[in-house]
Amino acid sequence: MRRMNRRWAWIAVTLVGCGGNIAADPAADASLDAGDARDAVAEAPVTAAVACERRAVEVCKLLDTCDPLLRRWYVDRSECIASEGSTCLRDLDLPGVVDPIAQVEACAKSLQESTTCPAGPAVPLFCAPARPKGTLPDDAICLHDEQCAGGFCWNMYGGFDPELLQFPQCGRCRTRKAIGEACTFGSNQCDATSTSMRASGLACDRATSTCQLRPLEGERCTGAGDCDGTSCFDGRCGPPLVGPKIPAAHPSRFLAPGAECKDDDVGTRCGSGHYCKVPDPVNPGVCTAPLPPGERCSVGTECGHLHRCAKSPVDGKMRCLDVRAVCKA
Repeated sequence: MRRMNRRWAWIAVTLVGCGGNIAADPAADASLDAGDARDAVAEAPVTAAVACERRAVEVCKLLDTCDPLLRRWYVDRSECIASEGSTCLRDLDLPGVVDPIAQVEACAKSLQESTTCPAGPAVPLFCAPARPKGTLPDDAICLHDEQCAGGFCWNMYGGFDPELLQFPQCGRCRTRKAIGEACTFGSNQCDATSTSMRASGLACDRATSTCQLRPLEGERCTGAGDCDGTSCFDGRCGPPLVGPKIPAAHPSRFLAPGAECKDDDVGTRCGSGHYCKVPDPVNPGVCTAPLPPGERCSVGTECGHLHRCAKSPVDGKMRCLDVRAVCKA
C-alpha cells in the first residue's frame, strides 16, 4: 500500500510540474495571447466610420464604372469616397432606422456583388435588397423607407422627374399596400413612388381590383403598368427595371472646370460637379463650381450634387438648400 501511495504521489507531483511548466512557457503564453487577439478582432463590432467607408468605396467604384455618373459629380474617385462617406456618417442618425450600421454594411456587400448600374445618379443610403422596417408611424417626415414602420417613405412630390432623383425632397411615412388589398387600376396605389425610387413589385390587377405581384419577364400583360419593368410588347412583359448592364469601358464625356460651355445638356455638360454658368445669350458659358448652401439660385444644377434649389423656409426665396438636413428635423 505504501509503495502504491508513493507511486500516486510521484504521478501527482509530475503532473503538477508539467502544468507549471506550461503556464510558465513564454511561447505558449504568446500563442494564447495571439489567438485571443484574433478572436477579439473578429468579434469587434463594426463602427459607423468603417461601415460608411466600405459603402463609399463600393458606391464610387460602381459610379466610376457606370459612365457618366461619377465624372458628372466628382473630380475623381477619392473625392467621391470622401463625400459619400461624410454624407453617410451624417445621415446614420436618421430617426426610426433599426440598426443602421448593419444596414450600411449590407448595402456595401450588395454593391460589391452588383452586376448592373444604378437606375439614377444617387444610391440609397440603405441599398440592400432586404429592407427592415423602421419605427416611425404613418405621416412622419422621412427620407428612406427604412425609417418607417409601414416600410414606405412616400415621395409627396411624385413623378420620375430627374431633378427629384438627384435631389430628393422629404417624404411621409406610409404603409405599403399588401398583396390582396383593394385598389383602382391605373391609380398606382399598389406601387406609389418612394423617395428612394424603389418599387414594391406590386400592381393593381384589372380583373380583381386587388394588388398582386406584377407579371415577370415573358409573362402575359395588357399594358406596361401590369409588368415589373418598363414595357409590355405584344402582350408579354419586357425585362425588369434593373438598370443598364455595367459597361466594360467608356470615355469621359464631360467638360473640365473652366471650359467654355453652351448649356447643360448631354454632350456639352460640365463635369466634376460644376454647372454651365451663362452670362448672357450672346457669350458662351463657363463651367463653374456650384453655389454654396444658402445662395440664391434658379436651377438645380447650380447647387451641386447633394443640395437642391428650393424655396427657403426662412424667406421664401429660391436658394441652395440641404433638404436632407431639413428632413431629419
